[in-house]
Amino acid sequence: MTRRLPLFALALSLALSLFAACGVTPGQPATAELFLAHSTGTFTTSLGWRVTLREARLVIGSLYLYAPEGDTMARLAPWDLPGLGVSVAQAHGGVDPFGSRQVRLEWLGPESLDLLATEPTALGAMDGSVGPSTDATLAFETLAGELASATAPNHGHHAWIAGTASRTVEGVAESLAFEGGLDVAIGGTENLIEAIASDAEVVSSGRWTLGVDVARWLDAAHFERLAGDTDPRTLTPTSQPSIAWNLGLRDPMTIHLSYAPTLAD
Repeated sequence: MTRRLPLFALALSLALSLFAACGVTPGQPATAELFLAHSTGTFTTSLGWRVTLREARLVIGSLYLYAPEGDTMARLAPWDLPGLGVSVAQAHGGVDPFGSRQVRLEWLGPESLDLLATEPTALGAMDGSVGPSTDATLAFETLAGELASATAPNHGHHAWIAGTASRTVEGVAESLAFEGGLDVAIGGTENLIEAIASDAEVVSSGRWTLGVDVARWLDAAHFERLAGDTDPRTLTPTSQPSIAWNLGLRDPMTIHLSYAPTLAD
């Protein structure tokens, strides 16, 4: 009994160091490059407004792609520590800070996106592990530094748009210019866009493309309700177009993610 105690202590020390490091992840890693796709800046809303955007910016903080619910992602080692019945996880993709879900891949920003850029924009690397992905969460962060400046391309807001809207009602044409910013509340789940479809089989190397449907942002906007007689009219936080924009931006259907492997496993 007394001779087994040092072995027990050694095993326990080893177990604690392995778990504390959380580096016990020798499973197959995966990487991917994240790109931003071009968004269409001219569209017609369901209310009949023909909108042409000259600016559309979005500042995102992070992107988490999840494994399926119940996915183990962690394989147990074939050995147990003496007398403890404890096994060591061999692979996992990480755990997200919002719902303790297994993260397949993650991208960390922040990044100011020019949604109207005519060419795909490289946003950087994503890291995680091989396996299926089902859905994603896009998170916003508190703006700081240049991103919080009114002189930045995003004008110090999480989202910024500027453009014109026109329509004809009973033969009468009307047109107006507009611009404004949208700020996302940070805290709880208010700064998250959840349940974004990201169904894919992630392999060791690939490419994800992120698209934002700005037409969906403004589909329910009543531009005629914008106050003012001179252009551009301002999208104030309490105006109906801003409220519609806020709801549209938070709709997970406005975010599109697609995946293409670049290396066969």
